[in-house]
Amino acid sequence: MQTYLIVTPYFPTPASWRGAYVYDFAAALRRTGRYDVRVLVPGSGGNYTYQGIDVIRFPHRMLPSASFPFLFDPLNRRSFLASLRRAGIAPESVAICHAHTALFAAYALAVKAVNPRCRTLLHHHSGDSFGLYIGRLNRFLWHRRLCWPYLVRLHEGIDLHLCISEAVRRSLKAVPRVGWPHPRYEAQLRGLQDRTPPRLRATAVLYNGVDTARFTPAPRRPHAGFRIGCIANFIPQKGHLTLLKALRRCSPLIPDWHLAFIGTGPTRRICEAYVRECGWEDRVTFEAERDHALLPDFYRSLDLFVLPSAFEGFGCVCAEAHACGVPFIAGDDSGIAELIPSDQRDLWLFRPGNAENLAGKILRFHRERPIQHLTTVLDIDTLVRTFLDDTLR
Repeated sequence: MQTYLIVTPYFPTPASWRGAYVYDFAAALRRTGRYDVRVLVPGSGGNYTYQGIDVIRFPHRMLPSASFPFLFDPLNRRSFLASLRRAGIAPESVAICHAHTALFAAYALAVKAVNPRCRTLLHHHSGDSFGLYIGRLNRFLWHRRLCWPYLVRLHEGIDLHLCISEAVRRSLKAVPRVGWPHPRYEAQLRGLQDRTPPRLRATAVLYNGVDTARFTPAPRRPHAGFRIGCIANFIPQKGHLTLLKALRRCSPLIPDWHLAFIGTGPTRRICEAYVRECGWEDRVTFEAERDHALLPDFYRSLDLFVLPSAFEGFGCVCAEAHACGVPFIAGDDSGIAELIPSDQRDLWLFRPGNAENLAGKILRFHRERPIQHLTTVLDIDTLVRTFLDDTLR
């Protein structure tokens, strides 16, 4: 059986479920029976098995500042191939090497250098996935100009670029122009518009799927009041404060609302302070993390899921909520907005950063309780089979 390698910094460990969406893809791929699926993650420690998937650790050397990412490229490629051989994987047996994030393209290309028949894939998860955001020096134009030719070589060497939404693909294909208007991304590309665009061999969209054997609508948990949930890291782009400000506007008309946050990050303390200021300690709960296997119960306890992000490549949590029978509201420029039928966009999509607009969507849902429909089936097994049969045919 041929080997399918997934090289990623995102994968669950026995101590953390983060990266569950990559695990879901690997597990669905394994269920097809077409490949021996092996996952490689950077870091120290021993290899492990996570719910039936063999995971191999390999060294990934970078400066502490994560600057000048090309410095260790030759050494990293050699040690990666050595890690493969120690794990009993011959590079010559690898049919596909599927890398996540720009810098990990180097490892897929290292396998292809030994085995030219190997097909290389690079997975792009956001609109700023080209790699210029890496390192503490990313705000300096001279550093971005130094990294530019290295990143171009990586992208041009890959056989197929997989994007989690059409929005992400448009953004990738626009480089070095700005394809996704967001201050962080605009800052990365500022001063690079005179660079020659990378020549990408091929691109495709592969939406993040959901394991619908676990994420199902029933049984729903009974509850009192109007319950809203949000799962997202507490960082500025996720827009938690926008959601809280929207609920302040909703309070007079929805007196029994409750909000449950799951996530960690630097902006959580700002949100906690806002909750205290409003006297909402009995309305808003904060939970740091929950095992991915336990999330279906969380979704089923809700009336509505809200992802208030200003910059979202797709929105896996929205897809999971929908699979559990819970409708979601998301930003109108997020990747998952592509799956909302045109005649329902006004119901489910809001203008990011606009608390008043978001409040209007929440109030309308509370009043009308419409049924949400998506234009694409997001069952992970269906998506993976289509991916193998059509995209990789």
